[in-house]
Amino acid sequence: MSRRAYIGPRQRAALDAVAAHWRAYGESPTRAELGRALGITAVSAHLLAGKLARAGLLIVAPRVHRGMEVAAAAPERG
Repeated sequence: MSRRAYIGPRQRAALDAVAAHWRAYGESPTRAELGRALGITAVSAHLLAGKLARAGLLIVAPRVHRGMEVAAAAPERG
């Protein structure tokens, strides 16, 4: 039985920001760019990306400057 994961507003905003950056520029945002988009520091964006990656919602390539991608399993908005 599949349980739909709840993601909070900040997590949803982060996934939306990563997806929007991919659509606009064809590449992943840096942690600093993600932080600016969310109004948080690059360190906070890094920690948020790690949390989303552990939840399986974001793919983060280790030691890659622009290595974030929204996972296919990320729940849709709504």
